[in-house]
Amino acid sequence: MASCAPKYNLYDYYQSHTIDQVNAGETNQAKSKLLMRDYDGKAQAQLELIAYKTDSAKYLVVGSQKITKNVDVKGQVFQMGVSEIYPKVKDEAVIRMIGDYTVYYTHISWEDATKFMEAMAGIKQAYAAMKPANGEVMYLDYAISSDVRISFAKSSPNQQPTECVLWVGKRRHFVVTGMLMDAMNYMRTFN
Repeated sequence: MASCAPKYNLYDYYQSHTIDQVNAGETNQAKSKLLMRDYDGKAQAQLELIAYKTDSAKYLVVGSQKITKNVDVKGQVFQMGVSEIYPKVKDEAVIRMIGDYTVYYTHISWEDATKFMEAMAGIKQAYAAMKPANGEVMYLDYAISSDVRISFAKSSPNQQPTECVLWVGKRRHFVVTGMLMDAMNYMRTFN
């Protein structure tokens, strides 16, 4: 994906055409700050978190760029990474031939993003209390919004939540939990 990545920021287009609501004859001031950009070369995927503020509102913009293939699971279509479906395929050119470069952006209200940060203490306690049996995997999920969800897997009683899955739309992104929390803490300082 690095070779076909655009030189401009795709989130600028999302912000300008989806979030910004400027009426004729009016002005609107807006600003944004990139909080996190995580590129996963193996999955040919990029995840972005952007703090965004206008004169009247604040949002957390979440963006997913990924080489995907549509997979139907019991009537629901998921955009799965090509490397997730075909893990033995390593050649970037072949991955791009098999899949499509897809982009998905959404925005979360500042209040919902803040609620997630406030819920983290309870999430950590619930995770610590999970006691999976031998060979079992337990999951702890938190819906940040209708199309953004975080999931923590635990396969042993002493496992720490060092990695999580951030579902953006119906796309899966593996994220280092500390990096995600750092980005969310940077969000708090954005004014």
